[in-house]
Amino acid sequence: MKKTRGTAQWAYRCGPEVTDVAGTAQLLNVAGFLWRSVHNIDGHKIANVGNVEIGDTVHVYCVVDGTEQYLASYLIEPPVEAADPDVPVIEAVRDGELFDQLTEAGYAVDPVLECLTGFRVRKDDYATKPEGRPRWVAKNAIARIAG
Repeated sequence: MKKTRGTAQWAYRCGPEVTDVAGTAQLLNVAGFLWRSVHNIDGHKIANVGNVEIGDTVHVYCVVDGTEQYLASYLIEPPVEAADPDVPVIEAVRDGELFDQLTEAGYAVDPVLECLTGFRVRKDDYATKPEGRPRWVAKNAIARIAG
């Protein structure tokens, strides 16, 4: 765990597999939610998800025609209901309007937690786009860029 909380900056890549840029922006800006599974389809925890903390900044990129485009920056907020005691920043979404919205858009249920999961976020109007292109490692959709 970091010595201080809420100081890291992350780059997050949203692929076009589920929704488009407008749908992603709607989910982020209106619902205040960034979908993220804690586990992969094999049941292993996804790299870096457990390292994100409340107060961290996530710079969101959307893949459009194979190229990452910066969308906006968001602050990680506390979850309404934590999904996993080992990853307390991730929210469990089991019902309600957000559940319906995520389900209709085609987002996947976490294969271990058996619910929809993700980060609660709030747009950070004071953050600036990171310089350069994020360094994505393998297929990871989230990478630490500072802090």
